[in-house]
Amino acid sequence: MSAAPTDAADVVVLGSGAAGLTAALAAASRGASVIVVEKTARLGGTSAISGGTTWIPANHHAAAAGTADSPEEALVYLRAGGGGTERAELLEPFVATGAAMLRFLETASPLRFVLGPQSDYHPELPGGRLAGRSLVPAPFDPSVLGSWSARVRASDLPLDLAEQYGSLSPVPAPSASEGPRWIGGRALVGGLLQACLARGVRLRVECRARRFAVGKGGRILGVDCEEAAGPVRLE
Repeated sequence: MSAAPTDAADVVVLGSGAAGLTAALAAASRGASVIVVEKTARLGGTSAISGGTTWIPANHHAAAAGTADSPEEALVYLRAGGGGTERAELLEPFVATGAAMLRFLETASPLRFVLGPQSDYHPELPGGRLAGRSLVPAPFDPSVLGSWSARVRASDLPLDLAEQYGSLSPVPAPSASEGPRWIGGRALVGGLLQACLARGVRLRVECRARRFAVGKGGRILGVDCEEAAGPVRLE
């Protein structure tokens, strides 16, 4: 017997990391109703405990800094072994749309990015760059999230990876009068989460997706999930 529907939306996103929240924001910004499903009690996944670096070739921040780049050169670099060769069919759409995605995030959310200090992993390869493609989020004020701020995952390692990365970042540390600020991955997730909440995206934590509900012709009808209270279907 299938689980009875308890919630419905145009789009159901599985996972609340940076990729999932970006997908949710993109759908909501186009008028879709969206539910984000997170299996744990905390939002952000490994994105929230990462350094938050975003690798985007030919971006507008690099152009403003006078760093020459192009999607074509980035594609040469990736195909030469700079990364992503296991999914070669995704390389061309990535370099073609990455810069537009970055502009979308800075338009549709409070996120602001700055050029990071890192080079490409292999700048010696054809198309490689010593600077201009790695970006980090500017510090984020978590107070705007209200009670949701306590739900965003933080690293439990002795040395917080986001703070370790932030020590290398060109972003200045906030002053004491500004209150606490998140940096790195928590800043990335925090900005995305604020934008999603502002657009009415609904969040279901401690809700584990188990299987897709599939109809005729393989059409996905919904997602069967498990919560503490029992099975639920989102469709």
